[in-house]
Amino acid sequence: MKILADLDVKYATPISSSKSIAAEFDDCVDRAHADGVIVSGAATGQRVATEALDEALAARTAGRYSTPVFVGSGMGVETVSELLAAADGAIVGTALKEAGQTTNPVSTERVEQFMDRVERVRAETNN
Repeated sequence: MKILADLDVKYATPISSSKSIAAEFDDCVDRAHADGVIVSGAATGQRVATEALDEALAARTAGRYSTPVFVGSGMGVETVSELLAAADGAIVGTALKEAGQTTNPVSTERVEQFMDRVERVRAETNN
């Protein structure tokens, strides 16, 4: 079993002063033994802040970790190039649903468009 830990979980608000992304990354990897770290936007389907993703990647480098960093929200056809170039992978849901609505069924057309874009980005970056 692998553990993926979400930093600043979407919809959550810390009770006390919030920790930096770097401190949360270290806690998830060192104390919680996370096998991967997820960086999400504020809510389902909302794009992850580039700054938060960059902070998580910097924390990984600074801590000499090999822990993969995943995009947890906001990954779609329009954002694949930028986000996949930085992250190790993504959790994608809403972008693949009909009309981009979480309660709708998965759209085969959206999945095909998304994966076509992913394959192009991988070919360009040898990823």
